[in-house]
Amino acid sequence: MIGGLIAIRLWLWMARANGKGQSWVRDVTYQEDKSLVRTGNAPRVMASLRSLAISLLRLDGQASIAAANRHHARDPQRTLKLLQTA
Repeated sequence: MIGGLIAIRLWLWMARANGKGQSWVRDVTYQEDKSLVRTGNAPRVMASLRSLAISLLRLDGQASIAAANRHHARDPQRTLKLLQTA
């Protein structure tokens, strides 16, 4: 019983830490705080798209999201390949 509770607390802690890390990446790499999208559902949609991009890059094994963005920006075909494999 105690081992199960520890595992649950560890999982919750990791989930919260991951969420904070992703929020930081959205703020710093994608400059989310400077976004001019502020009305309706658009801010939530844009945050979801940024989170999706971060998740896809992480699943692809990228450690640095900023470096991965630059890598994919140089050749749009890479982004299409990534989306096809996801």
